[in-house]
Amino acid sequence: MSQMGGAFAIVSGLAPVERWQRIIETITDSTKLVVRSWTGGGGDYSPEKMMKQLRGIYEPDWDVENQIVMGEPFISYVVHDAVAAAGMADRLPDLYRKWSEFLVDGYDTIGECWGWGTHVHGWSCTQFIRRPPGDQQPGDRGRS
Repeated sequence: MSQMGGAFAIVSGLAPVERWQRIIETITDSTKLVVRSWTGGGGDYSPEKMMKQLRGIYEPDWDVENQIVMGEPFISYVVHDAVAAAGMADRLPDLYRKWSEFLVDGYDTIGECWGWGTHVHGWSCTQFIRRPPGDQQPGDRGRS
């Protein structure tokens, strides 16, 4: 399971509305969230993981039955949109707090990935370009 699978099911309208609350409760459960990538982790890119990916080998290194892979910063706005669309915008401040991890060691930019990658990554700002934190209304899918 991933945050993105659940979030896209909501924002695309594929998941029945009566399941939205349970999906959001699941994909925002901090006790089950893990940061994983096919190309890196642990603070840097992993040559071993990258070589496996190039060969088409994808081996989960997390508990696929009980853990949920977090969406990386560049796509996290979809999670936030899904939370708001499900009428659970009161959860957004807790989700936004994760972003403060980038404001360390003198950096004032948004990183590429949670816990590793480059410190300056334009795609990761998509979230804030589309809608500043706190400017989300319950049920607002971010459409104009």
